[in-house]
Amino acid sequence: MTKEEYFYHHPIDKTNQVLDTLIHSYGPSTTLKEAQEFYNKKKKIGYKCPKCGGKGYIVNEYNAYPSGLPDSGWVYKPGYDYQMCDLCKGDGYTLKEYKAKTETKIIGYEEA
Repeated sequence: MTKEEYFYHHPIDKTNQVLDTLIHSYGPSTTLKEAQEFYNKKKKIGYKCPKCGGKGYIVNEYNAYPSGLPDSGWVYKPGYDYQMCDLCKGDGYTLKEYKAKTETKIIGYEEA
């Protein structure tokens, strides 16, 4: 699925999220001007999403070359799958700052 196909098939997701946020923040009588001000304010005071880098979507690359052909074992044709970021819900910004969780393992020992 290309980026354009994803956003063509899922435009209502982002619209519903924005409307839910506006209704929660301002009430059901929110105007479009207030919505724009809210969005700009959120971008200014928010933090860039560390998972998607502020894009709002994550790109997964895969081999789109059809399997079962004689040369399918060594031919690589890149295909891209676009998914909405689940951390920022497609907005690209978060109101809280998030940092990646890391865990280290002991893989062996060496003489000090």
